[in-house]
Amino acid sequence: MVAAGMQVSKLDPCLFVSDKVTAVAFVDDILFWSTDEAYINQLGAKLRKEGLLLEEEGDAAGYLGVEMTKTEEGLIEMKQTGLIDRVLEALGLDTKYATNKWTPAEGKPLTKDENGKPPQGSFSYSSVVGMLLYLAGHTRPDIAYAVNCCARYMFNPRLSHEQALKRIGRYLKATRDKGLILNPSGKLKVDAYPDADFAGLYGYESNSDPACAKSRT
Repeated sequence: MVAAGMQVSKLDPCLFVSDKVTAVAFVDDILFWSTDEAYINQLGAKLRKEGLLLEEEGDAAGYLGVEMTKTEEGLIEMKQTGLIDRVLEALGLDTKYATNKWTPAEGKPLTKDENGKPPQGSFSYSSVVGMLLYLAGHTRPDIAYAVNCCARYMFNPRLSHEQALKRIGRYLKATRDKGLILNPSGKLKVDAYPDADFAGLYGYESNSDPACAKSRT
């Protein structure tokens, strides 16, 4: 990329910029941005001369499974409907009889439930959690809290944890066509929201359990 005239960003080694093209590399995929497709083609020709084997796959819609569309208001919306469909199929919710939920989690905390009913094992708990973590981290931050609660019990899930996963699936079924909306601007502003509510399980778990005692000690 450097030999083709691109500069490596000081903020991200996977980001390359020039006055005409911006490129983002992820493993063996590269996403190019430009005001004119001709500039991208010119850069591609230079990269091929440098020995890089490039295969054009289309626009940004399929990059990492994320669909990117522009709304009528000029905003950018990112969706992963394909991944949501895979989650619903894995959970057995890809039928018209599956009911919807309008929140990804219940109001009460999701506990270890050590004495609860064993899991049914009708789907791979860890596989579904993995897909949901990927989804939450890219286009659906609204399910992040519910998914992280389920991820705590990935290696010893109970029936209640399976039901919590299915609730997330029912929520995604109801909001399948929703995604992350971006409104680009020239101002840099970062809002951070730490999840430090370890006391949220106080009264639900053992008082000696570190998971619910950290912020009380």
